[in-house]
Amino acid sequence: MVCRLLFLVVLLLIGSVTPIHEFMRTGINTNYTIQTEQELVIFEPENEIMGAPNFSSDISDNYFYRYLSR
Repeated sequence: MVCRLLFLVVLLLIGSVTPIHEFMRTGINTNYTIQTEQELVIFEPENEIMGAPNFSSDISDNYFYRYLSR
């Protein structure tokens, strides 16, 4: 029983590395943006975003739209 609990704790600690890193990165970038008084604006034109292949595609030969989304 103790071995399973230890295994679970180790797995959860390994899995928490990325979220903890992302929280720290967000905090550091927010502090940097506030201290330097930069305005972070990321703007992409809508036609460029919607034309990207990972957001939209031709649905005429798409398996998902033909069989799964009915």
